[in-house]
Amino acid sequence: MKKCPICNKLSKLDNHLYELSIACEYFKSDRYDNFSNIAEWLKLSAYLDEVQIAPEKYAGSDLIWCRPAAEAYEAERLHYSRYSTALTRFLYTSNALEETYRFASTYYTLSSKEIKSNREYNDSKKSVLLFEKTDEQNLPVGFYHYCDNLFSRFEKYKKEYDPQISIIKNYPKGHKCHGLHIVRNLRNFIAHGTIPINLVPEYYGSAEMWHVLHGLLISATRVTALYIQSFLLEFGDKFDMHAYLQRMDYNYYLERQDDMFEDNPEHVAMPVPSDAQQLMTNLHLKDGFGYLKIAMY
Repeated sequence: MKKCPICNKLSKLDNHLYELSIACEYFKSDRYDNFSNIAEWLKLSAYLDEVQIAPEKYAGSDLIWCRPAAEAYEAERLHYSRYSTALTRFLYTSNALEETYRFASTYYTLSSKEIKSNREYNDSKKSVLLFEKTDEQNLPVGFYHYCDNLFSRFEKYKKEYDPQISIIKNYPKGHKCHGLHIVRNLRNFIAHGTIPINLVPEYYGSAEMWHVLHGLLISATRVTALYIQSFLLEFGDKFDMHAYLQRMDYNYYLERQDDMFEDNPEHVAMPVPSDAQQLMTNLHLKDGFGYLKIAMY
């Protein structure tokens, strides 16, 4: 099956999350000084290797003497572990988004309706409303395509399970805030224990929905990271590019160019982004500038 050329440009999800965690630490704001909180959740999400589920832990003698039973235990171990890993990574990344909401919401001005009713919106609602006005140039490259992928998977999930959807505002498909609506609902389903967890592709009738749900969690994690990139870029007062380059030892990277070219004649040195916008809108791409491309070369 031919892979989508736009999706093929993406870096590995854990690498993307780690790159974002590093970049996050170099944003500055007069209203918020806890960017390290966002970074730590992203780093934890990137560090996550595998959640290991062990159905055979309480297996009887059938594990030894019954081949179908042993194969069933192995199928559960494999697919429960993969699913739990994707679910946990999404939750960690969602926590980073929640902290990002605390940052972005500091830029929200109370509406006359809120003042009159003496009722203030929570941080997530403030941030979603603020995101409506985000500059299109501050959206990551391919943003709408990746959000559309998330929407398609979410629609399959809705059709199969008919979950109870909560709405901050009825954003249509294709609106820049629609992905935030999906991510928020998915996080609520997990928090309330309503998302299916007992699907194993080897069992009759489970294969398609296991892949839909597993893909949904991965897609939601990716899109959540893209939203964090946009929020940082839109509301951050300053990005310390100099300190960021020092962190990855960019000067040493430049000094090693001859050796790199000798090892790989097709090697091309990565130039420093012109500004934070160029960095953050390409951070998720294989050919985007970032810490791992320089410090870990």
